[in-house]
Amino acid sequence: MFRLSTTIKRAYLHLKFSLFCLLETRSVYESEFVPLGNGDKIWTLKFNPRARRVPLVLIHGFGGGVGLWAMNVDTLSQNRTVYAFDMLGFGRSSRPQLSTDPTEAEEQFVDSIEKWRQQIGLDKFVLLGHSLGGFLASSYALKHPSRIQHLILADPWGFPVKPTEDNINRHIPVWVKFLGAVLSPFNPLAGLRAAGPWGKYCVNSCFDEGCPTTAQKCMLLCRLVLWVEILG
Repeated sequence: MFRLSTTIKRAYLHLKFSLFCLLETRSVYESEFVPLGNGDKIWTLKFNPRARRVPLVLIHGFGGGVGLWAMNVDTLSQNRTVYAFDMLGFGRSSRPQLSTDPTEAEEQFVDSIEKWRQQIGLDKFVLLGHSLGGFLASSYALKHPSRIQHLILADPWGFPVKPTEDNINRHIPVWVKFLGAVLSPFNPLAGLRAAGPWGKYCVNSCFDEGCPTTAQKCMLLCRLVLWVEILG
């Protein structure tokens, strides 16, 4: 038994995703690490690179990466260039130390997207964000509205106003606070990562046969952007 280095692990994941893309997609695509100028790099895929319509940029959600879009890119890139990238801290992109302050961490993500846009050389684009990516896409659009032609949010995250300390202490039982303190050092996905090759079986066991298939979910996502073909 031995531990694979981070480089080998990332190379293996990249090879696995590339083989999956070859099986699931027919689109021509290019791949590269896009430097942000501060030592960080963002892993980027560019589908249908020679198309001339306003490009579409895809931002994945928490625990995801460019592989999330593998079954969508054929449809989405029929008439326009599509960019998909791993956000900082995900997939093959750099893993910088992010702030523990939510507002500062949000700004770090948004600034990294803007630096990525500058390096790619995009002027205006359609921005689609899923889950956490939807939250960050909204934040980016608010800060850089002149860059966005259309904003599409697929099941986006949202956060209510943080309650006061008095309200928090009043409504949360002591045992919940204790459990939160014990579990706070652990990543929500640490269990799946520790499960190794059995992780996928743990995930599959959580879904019933009556749940929509992956293909059905991907088709629903594709329909979200059909209006772009009309408006764009």
